[in-house]
Amino acid sequence: MKSSIVKKFPLYDWWYLPETAGLTDPRDLIRTMLEARGFIDSKKGYHSPFLMGGMEAAVERIISAKEKNEKVLIHGDYDVDGIVGVVLLYRFLKSAGMDPLIFLPTRQDNGYGLALEAVEKAIINGISLMVTVDCGISDRENVRIGVENGIDFIITDHHKVPDELPDAVAIVHADIEGEDYPFPSLSGAAVAYKLVQALSERMKVPIEENSYLPYVGLSTITDIMPLVGENRQFVRDGIAAIQNGFAPHLELLARAAGFKLEQIGARVLGIHIGSRLNAPGRLKSPVASAKFLMEENQSKMVKLAMKIEQMNVKRREIQENLAYKAVEMAKREKGNPVYVLNDADWHEGLLGTAASRVVDATGCPAILFTKGKDGMWKGSGRSLNGIDLHKLLCECHETMHHFGGHPAACGVTVEAEKFNDFKQQLIEHANAVYPDGFDTEKLDITSKLSIWNVDTKFINELKVLEPYGNGNPEPLFEIGPVAIENASFVGGGNHMKMQ
Repeated sequence: MKSSIVKKFPLYDWWYLPETAGLTDPRDLIRTMLEARGFIDSKKGYHSPFLMGGMEAAVERIISAKEKNEKVLIHGDYDVDGIVGVVLLYRFLKSAGMDPLIFLPTRQDNGYGLALEAVEKAIINGISLMVTVDCGISDRENVRIGVENGIDFIITDHHKVPDELPDAVAIVHADIEGEDYPFPSLSGAAVAYKLVQALSERMKVPIEENSYLPYVGLSTITDIMPLVGENRQFVRDGIAAIQNGFAPHLELLARAAGFKLEQIGARVLGIHIGSRLNAPGRLKSPVASAKFLMEENQSKMVKLAMKIEQMNVKRREIQENLAYKAVEMAKREKGNPVYVLNDADWHEGLLGTAASRVVDATGCPAILFTKGKDGMWKGSGRSLNGIDLHKLLCECHETMHHFGGHPAACGVTVEAEKFNDFKQQLIEHANAVYPDGFDTEKLDITSKLSIWNVDTKFINELKVLEPYGNGNPEPLFEIGPVAIENASFVGGGNHMKMQ
């Protein structure tokens, strides 16, 4: 191999998974992997939606709204999960003879959660029932304002349940303490789909499941939900429905990305289709994506798909520029345990993806900030395996206006005059918690195989483990002994092809 192509790569520790380490026979290996991941005895099928907390009350209230011809507003979110969840619920309510309105917030104007703007507009327009999708569980104050002005709320959400719940007619959530739903890790759109299933059963309005499942599967992947249990079934059935022609909108986006119908799988859904549907919301407003998914006229669908593709190209250009500047800025601050970077001109909707690039380049958590319209610094952070970014931020609560998230990602707002204090405090706390730096990332090696055991049949048999993703990673094998005869970089230098 020519020395000119040798570059410095991140170093990894690795270990062999104990349940498969000694296996070399491909059939034994695949069977053991299925058993270890709990897929052998898993039964096909979905849990009853009525096992979910709040479902009975939600169904009764929506049926009452239909009977009384009330005005209903569906409130979503600006990401794929929130968009497709709204579209699925809207589609069903229209088929049931209702005429709901939709509100989708923007990152820049509304931020995450039940928007005060939506509540105020609902009050003015005589809305008597608001149904949230992928948000609302933590928005007690805005719910209170609506309730005091005669609006009932049905909250459908999947985010962490707070200690105090909003004053809603029903809270539909798979993971509320004291309820009996068997699988707690659904996406926001999956929770909305459960509501659709329950309404379909009670209202005697049939649904074509194959027209819904592709979008539930898409939301499950893009929101990085664990691909086990019911989620695994959603994604498998969703992909099958797509490949059988039940999701023409997603097929259009896949073709724009250069993929044929039969090539659409979890990776294409997450990386290519999801990023395109997210592009309008990242740049400005998610409404373009919602309109596209609700459009039934083929020629209009194509035009809207082209518009989304153009927005995605623009998104990529801005994102690459932002990420490059952020990585260069991080290099100048080399040595920090966490990178807190800010630029008033950065695009708010692209901070998270750029933060991921900084993490990849530095091996440290990163939070990127831009100036909001209110003068505050608004940031999005990403971390790496084993580093709880949310926990680090909890120690800096006095310097933040507000924050939220989970171990791997966060959203933060900091008042301008407190920004330097916040940055210093977070870095000092990270140094105290991790005085020796972060552990080298570990690779989980499934097994060591002879090159003679790796053939087309084995590769095809591995597909029984799909779809891969969070909670169900692709198996990683050590192959040897081998000699590398030739190698070259592809994909802009980010990947290597070897012979």
